[in-house]
Amino acid sequence: MIHYTLLPVEKMKSLRWDYKIRIIITLMIFIASGIVIGILSLLPSYIISYTLERDLVNKVETIQKDRSSTGIDNVIKELNKSYAYVRVLKIDKPRISFLGSVEELLALRTKNVTISSFEVASTSQQEDLSEMVIQGNALTRESLLNFKRGIEADQNISNVELPISDLAKSKDISFAIKFWIRKPHEK
Repeated sequence: MIHYTLLPVEKMKSLRWDYKIRIIITLMIFIASGIVIGILSLLPSYIISYTLERDLVNKVETIQKDRSSTGIDNVIKELNKSYAYVRVLKIDKPRISFLGSVEELLALRTKNVTISSFEVASTSQQEDLSEMVIQGNALTRESLLNFKRGIEADQNISNVELPISDLAKSKDISFAIKFWIRKPHEK
């Protein structure tokens, strides 16, 4: 190897080492500068996203305050309860189709008897029986008794219970009739 310098070998090695260190330092400065520029370029995005997040959090807080003041929370709770009841009835209870019998019950009522609600109270161990409660109003005691007799005449209905207290009044009677209804056998 031909040397174009008059420096000793150890000095040349030392200079080469210093040269490599300076190149590494220069590369590190470029890398660090790139990182700093990248961070600075992301800073506006961070500021914008932070302000948008604060605005959205404020909007959510105002919506929650509005929901609680208008009573929507209570409506949502009631809907969740209803959904849970429907899910329990749909999954846990055996499916009993007594729509035909209910339609027959509705046909038994007269203009003196109004039905306000149907309720399936419970299901027996047998899959084809359910306890039902019908609530409503009757204008006279006679119309209520005729309605009860019509229910008792149905072959799919048994154990019809009309509390005596419902018959205490002679006019404008609120009633609740409880009975067991059997799923009609399909032909």
